[in-house]
Amino acid sequence: MFISKEYAEKVWTIHERRSAFAKAVTEKKEYVLPARFDDTVIPGLNPDVHYLNLQQKTPTELAELVFRKLGRHRTDR
Repeated sequence: MFISKEYAEKVWTIHERRSAFAKAVTEKKEYVLPARFDDTVIPGLNPDVHYLNLQQKTPTELAELVFRKLGRHRTDR
């Protein structure tokens, strides 16, 4: 979930967010890793939820973080 001012302004993201967190609770495992592009407050998103802060990250650094989270390296295919 890429969080930003634009994300907060879209209607469909409310459904996306609710569905993703419902699946995470149902499956009792990590499923959602919000990534913030700015400090926009998202209604319904618990402030205690951990997220990636992308304000100081390059796209390549984001890709590396995602690969690491998935337990892979960029060279894995």
